[in-house]
Amino acid sequence: GPDSDFEYSTQSYTGYEPTSMRAIRARYDPYLQARHRIEQLKQLGHSVDKVEFIVMGGTFMSLPEDYRDYFIRNLHDALSGHKSSSVDEAVKYSERSNVKCIGITIETRPDYCLQRHLSDMLKYGCTRLEIGVQSVYEDVALDTNRGHTVKAVCETFNLAKDAGFKVVA
Repeated sequence: GPDSDFEYSTQSYTGYEPTSMRAIRARYDPYLQARHRIEQLKQLGHSVDKVEFIVMGGTFMSLPEDYRDYFIRNLHDALSGHKSSSVDEAVKYSERSNVKCIGITIETRPDYCLQRHLSDMLKYGCTRLEIGVQSVYEDVALDTNRGHTVKAVCETFNLAKDAGFKVVA
């Protein structure tokens, strides 16, 4: 975050969370983050045949599409060991990998959870959305300047559930 000791920490985090520290050590390389964590869990004696990815902080869906595709492609490639040229190819190889991706959670905001975003997240293999809701009161939503209304939050939840996502706030 803005007061973090780490220049790479996202707005919502201090940089001292274990997940943040692992990301910083890997210089935010998604392939290395996933590979290192899998190896770490194996060294601790865990059977790593299933993983769930959580893409946390920073409103991932607000980033440029080519970066999002790169990031998700590399998460899937870290499971299969295959170097893919597209998200579709990465998901295909990931599905046949010894280590299966059983879910992807993406943290996002209601204004980055529109139909076009939902379609992209389904393509990524996303199964759950964590939608940042600051308030259920319209005046507070307006004061926090988050870019969406309470009504939009309700509509977003309906859209996401209709698309098949698990939704948490």
